[in-house]
Amino acid sequence: FDFHLCSVSSQFFNIALKWRLDLKLKLKKVDRRMQKGDQIPCYIVENHDEALYYWHLSIRQKRLSFQNVKMVHFDAHPDLSLPQNLKSEAYFQPQQLYDELSSSTSGISEWILPLVFEGHLEEIFWLKPPWSHQFGAGTYKFAVGQSSL
Repeated sequence: FDFHLCSVSSQFFNIALKWRLDLKLKLKKVDRRMQKGDQIPCYIVENHDEALYYWHLSIRQKRLSFQNVKMVHFDAHPDLSLPQNLKSEAYFQPQQLYDELSSSTSGISEWILPLVFEGHLEEIFWLKPPWSHQFGAGTYKFAVGQSSL
């Protein structure tokens, strides 16, 4: 998959964070999801790994494509960790995957690569604040799959 990294200004990042907070506060007053016609619902979750459930739900409801999805990830962290002891079969057993991530010490940073491994994500655009230094700006190509060793 392709991983594009762009650093954004502190001012832009802070405005987006405020917008996210405002949206979260408004959504707490109503149902946690918003659905209108064929639009993709917006789900607000506290722990990042919980987004997997709603991603899978949107695929099952045919509101999100099963594959070749491009994602814009707006965060101070890339969230590209991978569960260490999870067998490849578990990635295709959603409840087992959710349980593993929720019990993992770094589960909130392990939710994106399972989507790549499952074949859903094709490209990730990570917009990060200037103080994040995990990757330098640029485009990276990663291969994610099962080892035959």
